[in-house]
Amino acid sequence: MKDEFPYANVLPEETTNYNCCSYAYYSQNTRTNKYWINDPRNYFGIDFVQRASGTQIQVNDRIFYWKGSSISSAGLDSLHSGISTNHGTMIKSKWGPYALYEHAYNDCPYYTGANITWYRPV
Repeated sequence: MKDEFPYANVLPEETTNYNCCSYAYYSQNTRTNKYWINDPRNYFGIDFVQRASGTQIQVNDRIFYWKGSSISSAGLDSLHSGISTNHGTMIKSKWGPYALYEHAYNDCPYYTGANITWYRPV
C-alpha cells in the first residue's frame, strides 16, 4: 500500500477487529471496537446529518466514498468512510483488514471513481 499511496501515513496497528465504517460511525477506540459495519447508511439522518454544501469541513466530520448513480443504490463493495482530522485537511480511515491510515481525501484506494459526501455528527 505504501508504494501506491506514499503520502498516506500508516498508524501503528493492523487489525481485522473492525472496519472503516465501524471506526467512523461507531467507535474510534481501536482496542475495544470489535465490530464490522457493512452499511453505514442507516446512521445517516439520525446520528449524522449531511453537511450543508458550501460550509467549511470541520475536524470530526465524516467522509463517505460511494460509487453508483445514487447513495441509496451504491453497492456495499463500493462504500468507504473516514473521519476528518487536522482542520479538515486530512482523513483517518481503516483500509479493509489492514491498518488505520491518515491521508488526504484523494490519496487512498477508495477515491478513484468515487462520489464523496460529507456528514457531521448530530
